Amino acid sequence: MMYIADYTKWKSLLFVIPIYNDADNRKFMQFREQILAVNPKMVMNAIRWNHDKKAVKAKDYQRVPNEWNHADFNWLGKHRNFGIEDYFKRPYDAMILLCDDMPKEAMKIVEQSQATLKIGFDNNLNNFDVVLKSEKNDLQARMDLVRQYFMVR
Repeated sequence: MMYIADYTKWKSLLFVIPIYNDADNRKFMQFREQILAVNPKMVMNAIRWNHDKKAVKAKDYQRVPNEWNHADFNWLGKHRNFGIEDYFKRPYDAMILLCDDMPKEAMKIVEQSQATLKIGFDNNLNNFDVVLKSEKNDLQARMDLVRQYFMVR
């Protein structure tokens, strides 16, 4: 098997992950800990995409600093969450996009990332270096595929 890159040499990594439920969040945190166990000095950030429109309309909704959702765009498609845009302006060694249900406006911002290596799971991605194919369309299957191509030696 050919490996795409040696992630032990990466100094920074950005994940864009979907929020579906607490179980998926725990799985991602375990995945994150496995990466940091091999490369503890790596700077790793994660942006969570919340696809649930009902949650963002509630007045008592408390935004997590690195959470992104449909409410961050006005009806013209202009983005209002400038903190999230700052993540994509930073020069990471790699960015891994683990979700695929983002609107076109959000994908434009993701595709403009300053990451050296961009990895995703959707054929419609522009400016991405690696597009992986997953048999299943869930977070665990995608994390396993990333682990297989980048982390297993």
